Amino acid sequence: AGWTFHKQDLNERNKGSFVYIGWKRGRVNPITELRFCAFDKQQFCPLDGFEWNPSDLNSGSRGKFIYVMWKRNTGKPPIREITFTQPSYEQVPQQMPGWNLINQDLCAGCTTAFHKSPYIY
Repeated sequence: AGWTFHKQDLNERNKGSFVYIGWKRGRVNPITELRFCAFDKQQFCPLDGFEWNPSDLNSGSRGKFIYVMWKRNTGKPPIREITFTQPSYEQVPQQMPGWNLINQDLCAGCTTAFHKSPYIY
């Protein structure tokens, strides 16, 4: 099976690079924990116990450095879907029934006039 990419550009309206999240479905070695972590400085390794993609999701937007990190086979159910939402300016996203909010502003630290931060579910 091939890759699926979410249609939301995570840097939309923030003058950063085009950034999209993709995933591949499968039955072997599933991802069971997902984090999006913000840092003030570039990171060169993931948090202990995590795998990661070393690409900064906030690339080019002059905000914090944001990385996606994950764990596999933690005893939790596999993650089957992810989606993103952009609440109104400076609003905290609302809980969506059936989804778990990963409470991380994906444009943390951006100072552009059009700052509307995607959040992850």
